Parts: sequence; C-alpha cells; structure tokens
Amino acid sequence: ADAPVAMSAAGAAGSIAVPIKAMYFVDGTWLFYSMFGRNKFRCPIINKYGQGWLESYRVEWGGMRDSIRDSLAEFLPGRLVDVIRVVVFGSVRRDTHPSSARIRMFKDMQKAGFEV
Repeated sequence: ADAPVAMSAAGAAGSIAVPIKAMYFVDGTWLFYSMFGRNKFRCPIINKYGQGWLESYRVEWGGMRDSIRDSLAEFLPGRLVDVIRVVVFGSVRRDTHPSSARIRMFKDMQKAGFEV
C-alpha cells in the first residue's frame, strides 16, 4: 500500500505532516473510585494483581499519555498525534490524609506532567 500523503496546514499536498493536537480531560474522582473503590468481585485490577496490589505495584501515569496517543492514532492512519495536555479534575475532602491513595494518585499524576 502507498504511504499516506502528508498534508500542509492549508490542506495541500506537501512534505510536512501537521500533527493532530489533542488535549484530554480526565475525571479523577471517577477514575479513583473505578480503580480503588470496587470490591474484589468487581475489580479487574484486584482479580489480576491481588487484594493488596497498591502496596506491590505502581501505576505509571506517564504511560497513559502514550496510550491515549496510540489509541487515537489508530483511528487516524498516517497522521501524527501530539497529546499536548492532560487535565485531571476531581475533588478531595479537606480532612483527607496526605498519604491516602487518593492524594498519592493525584500527586503521581502531577509528577507525570498532568495538570491536576
């Protein structure tokens, strides 16, 4: 199969492909409860890694950006995809302990370059 023709910003055939710029919004509260709030019968993470998985494993949040990029690129063959920003929104109660799984998740996301 022929390689896709690169398009310029104006849409004419050219030599430079214009990447798709993507920005993602993540519902951090939903994500937290999906990952940490399910019981052992409904949680695929617990079923795969065990009840205390958080003590033995770490989530590599930086890989989330790459996974999103790769998934989007599958739907746009021949186009470059650039995830320019990931914004995480959510809520935390004031009395939440600083070492709680919820606070750690948000801090780890910040370390991975997400806006929280």
